[in-house]
Amino acid sequence: MQYQLTFLKLMLKAPELGLGSVWVCYFKPDVLKNEFVISANLDVVNILAVGYLDENAAPVKDMKDMDKFAFFEKL
Repeated sequence: MQYQLTFLKLMLKAPELGLGSVWVCYFKPDVLKNEFVISANLDVVNILAVGYLDENAAPVKDMKDMDKFAFFEKL
C-alpha cells in the first residue's frame, strides 16, 4: 500500500505548486488499461488528476452539510 502514501504526498504538494488535485476512487481498470495501452502485467490502483485551478470558478452552491451524511460517534 506504499502507493497510497505517494498519492497523498502528491496531493499535499500540488497546492504549493499552484495546482489542484483530486483522487479518483471509482474507475474501471480494464477500460483504463485499454485506453492508455497499459501493459497487462501492471495493475491500475489509483488515478490522481492534477491541473491548474480555475480562478473564475463559481463556488459550489448546493454543497451538503457534512452532518447530514457523515456521523461521528465516540467509543
